[in-house]
Amino acid sequence: KAYCSAIKSGKVADRSYDFGNEDERREALMRPVIHGVGYIGIGQYRTYVPYTPETYGQRTKEYVLWQNMIARCYYTRNGKQVHKGYKGVVVCEHWHCFQNFCSDLPAIPGYNNWKDNPVKYEFDKDYSHRRYYSPDTMCFIPTSDNAKEAGLRNQAMKIAKSDYYSINKNRKVIVDDALVILEDSEMQFSVVMNGNTHTIITDTPYGTTIFFPLTKKIMRHCSIIDGDVHVFIQYVQWLQCQWTERNPFIDCYEV
Repeated sequence: KAYCSAIKSGKVADRSYDFGNEDERREALMRPVIHGVGYIGIGQYRTYVPYTPETYGQRTKEYVLWQNMIARCYYTRNGKQVHKGYKGVVVCEHWHCFQNFCSDLPAIPGYNNWKDNPVKYEFDKDYSHRRYYSPDTMCFIPTSDNAKEAGLRNQAMKIAKSDYYSINKNRKVIVDDALVILEDSEMQFSVVMNGNTHTIITDTPYGTTIFFPLTKKIMRHCSIIDGDVHVFIQYVQWLQCQWTERNPFIDCYEV
C-alpha cells in the first residue's frame, strides 16, 4: 500500500496503488513536484517498471529520460542553477507533463534505436542547435556522434587568444553587422544564445546550419568550415539549390 505522499514526492504514480479518494489522487498527479516544473499527469504511462523481484524500485527508461531533462534545465541549489551549461535552456510547457512527453516520444527521430539500445543513443537538442526541448527540436543520436558534435561546437566557439581582446571588445558590433547583412539577404534565420555567445542558425534540406559570427565558423552536422557571413549565406543558398535540382517538387528542411 502507498500513500498520497508517495505520489506527491514523485515516488509513485500508478493507478494500481491506493491513494485515497480519486480527487486527491488526480490533484497529486497534476502537481509540479519535479524541480517545481515537472508533473506526472493523468494517463497510461508508468514511472516504475511493473513489479517483479528483479525490477523492484526500478524506474522506466522513459521516466529517467524525462526527469533528467527537467533536472538539467530547472534543478537549483541555494537559488542557483546546478547545471550551469544549461543556463537559458528550457523545456516546452507541453513536456512539463510526463504523460505528454511519453506520448510524443515515438515520433522523435531515432526513437526506435534508443528504445532498443538506450545506452548507445542520447536524447539531443543540440543537433538542431536550439536550446529548447520540444517535439520539433529533439532527436536520438548515437553517443559517439553526440560527443563529436559537442566537441566541434566548442571548437567553433573558441576565440584564439591572440584575437580575444579585439573580438570581445567589439562583440556587439560584429554580431549586429552580421545581422544587418542577413536581414538584407532575406534568408530566414534565428539567433540563439549559447552561453554568452550569439549563434545564428537556419534550416536547410540537409540539416540545420549554424554560423558563429565572432569566430567566423560555419557548422553543419559534424563538419566545420571557415567563412564570414557572406560565405554563410552563399553556403546555405548552395545547399538549397542542390536540393531543388535533385528534388524540384519537394520543399522541405531536414529535422
